[in-house]
Amino acid sequence: MLRIFPWVRHLPEAGREEFVVKLVEAMRSTAELDTNVPVATVIAVWKNTADIYADPELLAILTGPTEGDFGPVPMPVVEEE
Repeated sequence: MLRIFPWVRHLPEAGREEFVVKLVEAMRSTAELDTNVPVATVIAVWKNTADIYADPELLAILTGPTEGDFGPVPMPVVEEE
């Protein structure tokens, strides 16, 4: 696995296992389809996750506690057709 996806080494052990499970599931679900987009998406998402784990400062920001109230969330604008 590390030869094909060397960035996997930055994931925690549970993340490595989950990546493999999700990758196999995506490959199985697209085996008879004419697209590899779901497989590419799984790989891209987990690579981005590994990027976060590889950067201690970014990991601390994204996994640390948040401070304060960010205020009300405005209602989304829905355009009618």
